[in-house]
Amino acid sequence: MDEDEREALDFLNEYWEDIFIINNQKITPLTDFLGQCLGEHSGGILFIGCGKEEGNRFVLKLDLSDHFYKRISDTGDDEKDWEWIGDIAN
Repeated sequence: MDEDEREALDFLNEYWEDIFIINNQKITPLTDFLGQCLGEHSGGILFIGCGKEEGNRFVLKLDLSDHFYKRISDTGDDEKDWEWIGDIAN
């Protein structure tokens, strides 16, 4: 993991409760569907869902261009393992 990836993960891990995500022009606070942060896991940050996502687990990562990705597989190929889910709403 390079320094930029580390910085983005640290930011997400620390500030996730204050972040809003935009996808298809819909702005949603992460706290609408994420209830608990469990820390680093598999190259991202592990979360437990809440609300409609209650009990679901998500591994999310953020890049320095403010793009969010969800881990969907574990093949070792970043192009196949991560799916874009939105961007930080600034």
